[in-house]
Amino acid sequence: MSARIFTSIRTLGLALLLALTSSLASAYTIELTEAELQQRLESMMPMHRDRYFMKVTLDKPELDLTLGDGLLGFGALMTVEAPGDLGGDVKVKIAGELVYNADRGTFYLKKPKILSMDSSHISVGNQAQVKSVIEPLASKYLERKPVYTLDDEDLKQKLAKAVLKSVTVQDNKLVLELSPF
Repeated sequence: MSARIFTSIRTLGLALLLALTSSLASAYTIELTEAELQQRLESMMPMHRDRYFMKVTLDKPELDLTLGDGLLGFGALMTVEAPGDLGGDVKVKIAGELVYNADRGTFYLKKPKILSMDSSHISVGNQAQVKSVIEPLASKYLERKPVYTLDDEDLKQKLAKAVLKSVTVQDNKLVLELSPF
C-alpha cells in the first residue's frame, strides 16, 4: 500500500514539475519604451570629440525606432568647429545595429553610420569631407558607450540579463524576448 501511495505522489509531483517547466519554457517579453530609451540617449549627450583640425559636439538627440532591420537610430544637432567653411551646425541622423553584451547587460550601436546630414552652414561639396571625419569619431564613441544598461535593481531587467533570447524593435518599443531554456 505504501508503494502505491509513493508511486501516486511521485507521479503527481512529476506532472506538476512538467506543467511548471512547460509554462517557464514559454518566451516572455519586456518592452522598453521610446521615452525610456530617449532619456538614456539624452544622458549620453552632449558628446565632444576633437580630431585633427576639427572639434565636434553632438547634442539634442531624437531617438528613431522606425528604421527596421535591427537598426536603432537617432537624429542630433552636430556642431562642427573647423577652419574655413567646414564649420557650422548640422542636423545628422545616425543609425547602427543594436547589439547586446550579455556579460554586462548592456546594449551598444555596432557600425554606426551617418544616414543623412542637413546644414545651411556647410556646403554640399564639403559635407562628404566633414562626414568622413565625423563618422569614425561617432563610431568609436558609440561602440564603446552603452545605449542602454539593464538595471539589476529591476527584477524584470535582472531576469532579462540572465535569459535574453532576442532583441527587436516593434511599435516604437525595444522588445526583449526572454527564454529560460
